Amino acid sequence: MKLQRIFCSFVLLVGTAVTAQSVLFHGTSVVIIPSNQTSAPGNSTLLAANFFCYMGARGYFSFGWYVPATSGGDTAHCRPDNPLFHWYEHAKLLSCSPASGTCTYLTQNFPIRAPVHAKPLPLPERPVEYNIKPLDIGNREFGQIAVSYIDDSATRLQVYGIGTREVLKGEECKKALWTLKGILKDWEPDVGFELEDVCDDGGKSEDLREGRVKAQEVLGWL
Repeated sequence: MKLQRIFCSFVLLVGTAVTAQSVLFHGTSVVIIPSNQTSAPGNSTLLAANFFCYMGARGYFSFGWYVPATSGGDTAHCRPDNPLFHWYEHAKLLSCSPASGTCTYLTQNFPIRAPVHAKPLPLPERPVEYNIKPLDIGNREFGQIAVSYIDDSATRLQVYGIGTREVLKGEECKKALWTLKGILKDWEPDVGFELEDVCDDGGKSEDLREGRVKAQEVLGWL
């Protein structure tokens, strides 16, 4: 579970672009964990995730799923209003380097529900520092790319990844925002900032409050 926790923290950052204006986006990430026993590329571990993230100037708050790192992997369940997510996470922005464009976050991940294909490993209890650098390639609203890495002495892991994001508006954004607010209510994490309505749907919106299922009621305390 140690590798599992590091992975799910890391996938958030590779799908994130630093922004002064708060946004809510749908992200995907692919992470490569090189083998520490051999230099053969084929022995690396390849992981993937699908998630929704509220990103602001002070940090981010997100929830998501582990998914197969294959082109035919099923992601139909990765919906903004699905309470059966695998983890939620929040992070504090520590610093950014104007010279390199790299930013460092202090990230804490909270596993909620293990995927059927994940191998259970020990989980670290402390937050971990991550580094991310957005790349000026790809469409800025859909498919914007960022690269990231972790080089943590305590875990002895050197991890690299790449991710994309799609900034959300309207109903999909409202659903993801409501799920995040549900996590705040159910588990009461200290994210360090307020969640603003960044969805700007400009019209009539469905009342998502009615019928919301508590994640605790579905998943229990794990």
